[in-house]
Amino acid sequence: MACNSRAVKEYLRFYSAPATFSNALSPVQAAIVLKAFEIVDSEQGSALRSALMTNILSLRAQLREAGMDYYSDPSAIVCVKMGTEGLARLVSRRLPELGLVANLVEFPAVPKGAVRILMQVMAGHSEANITKAVQLLKTARELATLEFEAVGEPAIRAVA
Repeated sequence: MACNSRAVKEYLRFYSAPATFSNALSPVQAAIVLKAFEIVDSEQGSALRSALMTNILSLRAQLREAGMDYYSDPSAIVCVKMGTEGLARLVSRRLPELGLVANLVEFPAVPKGAVRILMQVMAGHSEANITKAVQLLKTARELATLEFEAVGEPAIRAVA
């Protein structure tokens, strides 16, 4: 730093935004990124992307067959429409009990009435994994619907 005052130099060193809010990648992180790009550009990467898209389309088709709808274009994150916030919370509570990991997303992250469960698909999932996940989600939704409607609330009231 070009400054005659030691106090000003120290102040700038400790409190200036570039010093406070910047982090360089560690050598290990840089090596991981380089390896990831290597895989992306390889035949293995092409095969993984193909397997991933196959799994995405399979999940979406099985969700439709099970009577569930989803948002958006095909991607590795499938956003399953859940109806009301109350129903979605009950579904979300049931999923870990049944053995499925999926994330609930509700207001303010999404508009009110557009609550969803996020399912994340990987190339390494088997067709059996996908079928089981859909069955578990369907079961959780059925159980939650019974529980929710027992208190006199309609379970489905979703925004498109």
